[in-house]
Amino acid sequence: AMLHEAPQGQPPPRAKTAHWLSRPQVELVGRDEELQQIKTHFQNPGPHHVYIWGDSGMGKSTLAGEAAFQLRDALPDQHMISCTTPETLNSSLFVLATALGFNVETKMLKDERDAAVKKFLCENLRSTPRRLLIVMDDLRRVEDLSVIPLDRHAIIVTSLSQNHKGVEFSLTLPLLAFRTADSLQAMVNARMGGKH
Repeated sequence: AMLHEAPQGQPPPRAKTAHWLSRPQVELVGRDEELQQIKTHFQNPGPHHVYIWGDSGMGKSTLAGEAAFQLRDALPDQHMISCTTPETLNSSLFVLATALGFNVETKMLKDERDAAVKKFLCENLRSTPRRLLIVMDDLRRVEDLSVIPLDRHAIIVTSLSQNHKGVEFSLTLPLLAFRTADSLQAMVNARMGGKH
């Protein structure tokens, strides 16, 4: 039981339409400057590899999701990969692979399937003419980036760790805690629609 391959000389099946991430359900508060930095960065040529790090609750996931949502016209093929646990990472990679045309027989063992998914993604993401925006949320192990050919696709990574162990990112954003007065003012402004 292995993955179904396209007949010789024919491209593998591909998703028929672009897929973009919806706007995050949690409102982005007090991170307008960082959001603008990301949007400006994506207007420039070159690699678009963004690394957002900071403590829990600083708004990393919401910032990444909002940035992807606002970039949907320029990069309409978007995918979220949750990296919280090895299980959610493998599940998210399976969803991405399926969107790109991966097929698997139901009798395949989980470990076989996970290995086949990673192999499929490494090959398919390198050869696809589509440019994807991949959001890897809560990355725990930098090694998990090896599935994504960074020279071909845009990526936004969120992590608790400042250290990305030698992986080159074109924009690194630390999300630091707000001063209490700034945080309260940002929440009040957000609730009042930006009015003071």
